[in-house]
Amino acid sequence: MPTRTLVADEKVSVKVIAQNGMNQKESPTTEITISKAVATDPLDGYTVPKPSVDPVTSADTSVTGQITLNNPPVGTTFIANVKMADGSIKKANVMPDGTFTVATGVLEANAVLEVTITAQNSGYEKVSDPTTVTVSRADPLENYVVAKPSVDPIKEGDQAVTGNVTLNKPVPDGTTFEAVVTLPNGDQITATVDDQGQFTVPVAGIKEGDKLTIKVVAHNDGFDKDSDPVNVTVDKAVPTNPLEGYGVAQPVVDPLKAGDTAVTGKVTLEEPIPAGTTFEAEVTLPDGSMKTGMLNPDGTFTVDTGTLAAGDELIVHVIAHNGANQKESNPIHVIVAADTTTNPIENYTVNAPVVNPMTDGETQVTGQVNLGIPIPNRTTFTAVVTLADGTTTSAPVAADGQFTVATNTLVAETTVGVKIVATNGTFTKDSSIVYQTVSPQLDTNPLANYTVNQPTVEPVTADQTSVKGQVTLATPIPDGTTFEATVTLPNGAQKTAAVDANGNFEVVTGRLTADSDLSVKITAKNSTYTKDSENVSVTVGASTVENPLENYDVAEPVVDPVKEGDKQATGSVTLTQPVPDGTSFEAVVTLPNGDKITATVDD
Repeated sequence: MPTRTLVADEKVSVKVIAQNGMNQKESPTTEITISKAVATDPLDGYTVPKPSVDPVTSADTSVTGQITLNNPPVGTTFIANVKMADGSIKKANVMPDGTFTVATGVLEANAVLEVTITAQNSGYEKVSDPTTVTVSRADPLENYVVAKPSVDPIKEGDQAVTGNVTLNKPVPDGTTFEAVVTLPNGDQITATVDDQGQFTVPVAGIKEGDKLTIKVVAHNDGFDKDSDPVNVTVDKAVPTNPLEGYGVAQPVVDPLKAGDTAVTGKVTLEEPIPAGTTFEAEVTLPDGSMKTGMLNPDGTFTVDTGTLAAGDELIVHVIAHNGANQKESNPIHVIVAADTTTNPIENYTVNAPVVNPMTDGETQVTGQVNLGIPIPNRTTFTAVVTLADGTTTSAPVAADGQFTVATNTLVAETTVGVKIVATNGTFTKDSSIVYQTVSPQLDTNPLANYTVNQPTVEPVTADQTSVKGQVTLATPIPDGTTFEATVTLPNGAQKTAAVDANGNFEVVTGRLTADSDLSVKITAKNSTYTKDSENVSVTVGASTVENPLENYDVAEPVVDPVKEGDKQATGSVTLTQPVPDGTSFEAVVTLPNGDKITATVDD
């Protein structure tokens, strides 16, 4: 039986208690006097091994190592101690195989740590010689993967090697990258890789058939890490003008009318297209100024011109570009026609929308607009939302004027603008903009309108040690709600237990007294909110179980000698036969201060 450390000449009493259900019976008490202990140091003459410590870096958060356990005295345990740079001590138990791991928290490079081993046995301690270790600086690139670069084709006469590399994220802070080209003679030429992974390494005198090796090197505070190399063979030179002999097709231009602000059209590009060739459409305006626009992969183009007037003559041609070379198609002359269309919504009033309140965390804006009657035929309406960061989203307005526009998550105290846009053909017309500030999210009580039903409690008698019952859980139950049964005892103490999904509960109370009054309630909990049912009062009835120990004799225990410093009392007791079914026994030690300590008596 474990006790506190016993003191010489103290008097300790020991008895045995038989327990059967709610019934118990005690043996006569035996009193003993604690004798004086004879102290010896089991570590006297034992040498605590000096620890072997694994290398430590500034990326580590613990110190590891091991000791060789050379037949330590029986009962000896070991603790590893790390003295930190600030003088504080971190400790951890040494494992049975001699290894240890001491958590230190973040370590700083160049900090000096002192590691010792403490042997402990029967209250005695002995410390090993120290092992000193210096924290080395961690390699920030140790686990970073430098991607293999992608190198653009290289041909004889090129003055640079170009390419790109994927800079794997996250890039360790302070890391820079450079591309390294190794020439056939072993010379290396380097250039910086920009933050997009692009690089241009100047070279000179490379010839067809030359073999070059290209790699990317990451640098960080004196540490370097290479990518896998890429081997490239220099191709033969290409003609000076790759567009020589290539025919740039004449464009087809869409009809233009007064009021247009762009020239659109298409060109069928002759195949094959020389590698590296791009195309743009160029429009010469009546005043001699020129506007350009890039061709899309399908040959279509759009060139912004500003507002065009009826009778304007425009010249359109396509230009192919390749390096410093370019070639033009034959031009197309286009006359801007008069605009004969009318604006069906010119005199239509687009009403401002009514926007519903917005709350922090929402991901949509809703509202409605009064669509003025009559609505011009083929007119549609769109709700356009502009967020605080300038991004816009839109959604169609329903026939009844309602709209719902999906947005990014709305943020409290930011301002959102909403307008309605009427569209009819190429014509549009905006309402005035309604601005609204997003409100903070309000915390609401999910239990405010929920009814917590009163529980039904099963009869309780003095031979019980728990209260059982059931409650009908009203539905729907608010999401995240749990239920708890609470029993208030006669002394005011409260015992609780969870209510299961079917409404059943059992609250352990300990021994109850006949004719005492209990109070039982159900509590609903949701986040920080709670709500109680009405209380149910229950009176404890008389015990319904006979005492099987009434005529049983619990024998007096025999206690082994106890001396100063012992931390347990041992002994035995003769278990009188027959032992009533369901009976268990425990030994009880009463200390000089009246404290009682118990332990089970085995069979």
